[in-house]
Amino acid sequence: MISRVFNNYFSWMIYSISLAIIIVLINPYLIITFILIAILAAVYYFGEKVLLGLILLNYLTGLTEYIGNLRIYLNLLSTIILLYLFIKKYGLRLDEYPKIPYEIAIFLIVLFISLSVSALFSSYMVIGFTSIVTMLLFFLITYLFYALLKNEENIYIYIYSISISVLVVAVRIFIDLFTLGIQDFFKKAILEGNSELAGSTGYTGFTIFFISTSFISAFLFMDKSKNAINKLLLTLILIINIVTLIFANSRAAILATILSISFMFLILKWKPFIKTFLIILLVLLGLFFTIPAVEETINLYVRIDSINQREVFWETGSDVISDYPILGVGPGSFYKYFFSYAPGSLFDLFYLDIWRYGKPSPHNLFLHYWSENGILGFILAISLFVLFFYFAFNTIKLTKGRYRDGYIISIAITGIGIGFLFRAFFEVTGLLYYGYITTDLPFWLLFGILVHFYQEMKSHGNRIVE
Repeated sequence: MISRVFNNYFSWMIYSISLAIIIVLINPYLIITFILIAILAAVYYFGEKVLLGLILLNYLTGLTEYIGNLRIYLNLLSTIILLYLFIKKYGLRLDEYPKIPYEIAIFLIVLFISLSVSALFSSYMVIGFTSIVTMLLFFLITYLFYALLKNEENIYIYIYSISISVLVVAVRIFIDLFTLGIQDFFKKAILEGNSELAGSTGYTGFTIFFISTSFISAFLFMDKSKNAINKLLLTLILIINIVTLIFANSRAAILATILSISFMFLILKWKPFIKTFLIILLVLLGLFFTIPAVEETINLYVRIDSINQREVFWETGSDVISDYPILGVGPGSFYKYFFSYAPGSLFDLFYLDIWRYGKPSPHNLFLHYWSENGILGFILAISLFVLFFYFAFNTIKLTKGRYRDGYIISIAITGIGIGFLFRAFFEVTGLLYYGYITTDLPFWLLFGILVHFYQEMKSHGNRIVE
C-alpha cells in the first residue's frame, strides 16, 4: 500500500506543480474553469483520493494572492467535495461516525464556552462571535479530514499534500529569486521590506515549511524509501523545502525545523546525530568567526534588532492583560486595543520589521489568548500542548516495535509539536487562530493522525500490526 503511494508521488507532484505554474500565469477569470477541468482529469487518472490532495492544496497554499476573491468560491467548492467524500463513506449512519477522544471533546467544549463568554462581555461582540463561527466551521472541516483517516492511505495523502503545498508556494518565491538574483532578493526581502515582492510577503506565518521538511526527513528512515529512486526523489524535495524555508524569511520556522528534526534524530539515530551536529556546529562557528562576510550575512538574516522590537508587542499584550485579566477583550479584538496601549508613536510602529504581516498581535500565543479570552484562554492554550504531548508520547510507546512506519510518523509529529511549542512564544498563528485554515489546519491534521494511531493501537491490544 505504502509502496503504491510512493510510486504515485512523483506523478502527483508533477501534476500539482504544473497546476500551480498555470494558476500563476493565466488570466484569473479563466482559473475556475481550468481548475474544474483539471480536477476531473486528475480524478479520472489518479482516482478519488486526488480530490483530498487538491482540497488540501487549496486550503494550505493561500491562493488569494493569485486569484483574489475567487478563492472564496474555491473554498466553498472544496468544502462541499470534502463533505461529499464524508457522506459517501459514512452516509447518515451517526453510530458509525468516528469518535474523538473525550479529552479532546472536553477541551473543545470548554474552549467554545470560554470564547462565547469573552465575546458576550466584549466591546466588540460582533468580531468575537464572528471569530467563534469561523472557528466552529474550521473544526467541522478538521473533523471531516479526521473521519477520512479510517482509510490509512489518506495519512500519506495528507502528509504528501503538505509537502507539495510547499512546492506550490515556492513557485512565486523562486520567480522573485530568479528575477532579482540572490543579492537583490535579500536586500528587498530582508533589508528594505518585502512588500514589493511577489512571493515572500506574508509567508513567515506559514507552518507548512517546517512541517514538510521534518516529514521528508522522517520518510528517509522508512524501509520503503530505501529504494534508490524514492530516496533520490525525497532528497531532492528535501533540498527544495530547505531552500524555500530559508527564502521564506521565517526565522521561527527555521528554528522550529531544527528542534523537530533534532528530536527525531535523537530518538532514531542519536549517536550519528550527535557527531553530525557537533561537526556542523564547529564548521559554522569557524566560518562565523574567521570570515567577516559570513558573519555579516548571518547577522543580516537573523536581524536580532527585530527580535528586540517584538518586546513592543509583548509589553502591549501584558498591559492589556493587566486591565482585562479575567475575560479578556474578546476573541479577535486585540488589534482594536493595540494603539491605545502601544508605547511610542505610530511613526515608530510602522517601521517595525514585523508590522508588515497583518493585524498587530502580542506575537505570543499564550499572551494572545489571555489578552483576548481571559485567564481561561491562557489555561486552554497551555492545555492544548498538554493534550498534544499526552497523545504524542503515548502513541510513540504504543507503536514502538509493533508498527515501524507509524512509530516513525509519530516521532516526526511529536518533534513537529515541539517546534510548534517553540514557535508559540513568537507567533500567534498555526494553532488556534480562530479558524485561519491556511496556517492552522496542518497542526490539526497531524494531531488527527496521532489520535488515529493511538486509537488503532489501543484497539489492537498487543498484536503486531505491521
